[in-house]
Amino acid sequence: MKQMTWNKSRGLTLTELLAVLMILSLLTTIAVPVYVARQEDARVRVAMTECRQIAEAEELVAAMHGFYVPFQLLDDLPADPNDLAAGDEERIDMHPDPGNMFLINATVKAEDQDGGLQLLLGQGYDANNGGPIGGPANPRVRALVNNWSGPYITFHRFWYDTTSLNYESPSDPDYRNDDDMFYDFPLDPWGNPYRFYSPIGIIGGGQDEEGELFDFVNPDADFSNGELTTNDDERFQRYAVVSYGRDGLRDTEPANPVDYVFNDIFYEFGTDGLSRNFGKF
Repeated sequence: MKQMTWNKSRGLTLTELLAVLMILSLLTTIAVPVYVARQEDARVRVAMTECRQIAEAEELVAAMHGFYVPFQLLDDLPADPNDLAAGDEERIDMHPDPGNMFLINATVKAEDQDGGLQLLLGQGYDANNGGPIGGPANPRVRALVNNWSGPYITFHRFWYDTTSLNYESPSDPDYRNDDDMFYDFPLDPWGNPYRFYSPIGIIGGGQDEEGELFDFVNPDADFSNGELTTNDDERFQRYAVVSYGRDGLRDTEPANPVDYVFNDIFYEFGTDGLSRNFGKF
C-alpha cells in the first residue's frame, strides 16, 4: 500500500485565503461595534460617578463653610498663615484673581444672589495678603479661607495660560508651580468640562454658549468663576453637575426629535436655599 504524505510546503489556495479573510471580516464587523459600545458605556458610568463625586464635594464644602464654590477651587490646598509668598502650592489663599472668584451662599436662593450680590473669595483675604479684594472683608469668607481643609476632590485637570488664553496640559503630571493651575477645572471622560448649574441657569460668567462646543483655543476667562447667571436656563430644580456627553453639546429640543440623541449626564444636589439634601440620580 502506498503511504500518503502531507506536503508541508503547501500554501493556501486563493479560495482558502478568501474564506479566511471573509471570516475575519465578519468577526471584525461583529466585534468592533460591541467593543466601542462597551467603551462608551464605561465612559457613561465614569461620568455618572464623577458627577456624583463633584456634587458630594460641593455639599461637603457647603456643610463646612456655607458656600458652594467654583469647581476649580475644590482641589485647592489649605491656607498657610506662616507663608504669605506664592510658592509651588495651589492654595486657597493664593489665587491670582480672588476678586473674580464668586461664592454661592448655600442657604440663600440663587435668584436672591443674582445681580452682583454674591460674595467673593478675595473678601476672605487678610491685610497681610493684600487686604480684602473685591469688596469689604466678610467674616464668613474669612473663615472659609482660614479653615479650608481641601483638597475636597481630585480630578482630571486642565487649565489655561492666562496670558495667551490657550489651554495647556503639562508634561509633568505633578506640575505644581504655575498660577494658571488655579484656573483648572474637571473634565469628563470625553475631555470636555463638567458644567455647574443652579436653579436659575448655568454658573460661570463666561458660560453663555448655549448648545455650542466649548472653545478650548479661545476660552472665556470667566468660564468657571462661580458667578450665578440666568444664561442657558435649564431644566434643573436644584443645583446640578452636568456632563454634555460624547458630543460635548448641551441637549436641546430639536426641530425633529426623531433625529436627535439625548446624551447629557447630570447629578442634582442640594435644595435652592437649603444645602442639607444630597441629590439622587
